[in-house]
Amino acid sequence: MIRGKMKRTISFICIAVFGLSLALILLGPVVGCQGMKARLQEAENHYEYGLLYLRNGKYNLAFTEFQKAQELNPKDPRVYNGLGLTYYFQAKFPLAVQEYLKAIRLNKEFADAYNNLAAALGKLEKWAEVIRYADRALSISSYTTPELAHFNKGMAYYHLGEYDKARVEFETSLELDANYADTHYHLGLTLLAMKQNASAIKSFQKALELLSMAEGGGEQDDFLATEVHYHLAIAYFQNGQNELATKEFQKVIDLAPESVRAREAQGYIGRLKMK
Repeated sequence: MIRGKMKRTISFICIAVFGLSLALILLGPVVGCQGMKARLQEAENHYEYGLLYLRNGKYNLAFTEFQKAQELNPKDPRVYNGLGLTYYFQAKFPLAVQEYLKAIRLNKEFADAYNNLAAALGKLEKWAEVIRYADRALSISSYTTPELAHFNKGMAYYHLGEYDKARVEFETSLELDANYADTHYHLGLTLLAMKQNASAIKSFQKALELLSMAEGGGEQDDFLATEVHYHLAIAYFQNGQNELATKEFQKVIDLAPESVRAREAQGYIGRLKMK
């Protein structure tokens, strides 16, 4: 009797163990799937925090969040684009280029990453590559901000001295979105280089109008405003509008009294007083 009970007990245990093993085998993919979903969601959370910190100029915190997202989901091209932007805004352009290249290796149709790569290459003065990657961004039908790629192409052509092409790109960019002061400014520079002073003046004036409407632009907008006033003054000077030129040069001095532009403006004012 004891042996019979032991056999039944052992049989029951064996069946129970077998049943548990089978259940674990069947549940394994479900548990694994749930774990993967949780991991991807955590990566997404870190990515979103990275974007938030990036928008607020907290680049070290953004970098940390993007790195955590990359560790959890190394196949997400957006994370490498985020890391590239973080490096870009810290003026670490070679590192930004590396991250953008990783992003487009993972997604050959990632238009934003192509254009961001073009922008970073522009900072390294690799103008032919800027045109190449901006064109690649523009070739993707889902690209939602083509005005940025046209701007980058305009910058490349301007620095290559191909002013007619630069003008076309800047004007195309403004047809798509006329609210970028930087684009109006660079169109003005292009027109100034083409000796079209009256048109350049209009572009500089539009840039200043947009800058005056911006709230809390910070140092970057202050620098741009100084540059626009300076080149507007040059356009007036070359156009023989000396009184207007003097006023604009004085604004440069008022905006950035310790800058190189202020010293140059002071020199022009001295020349104008002698006339």
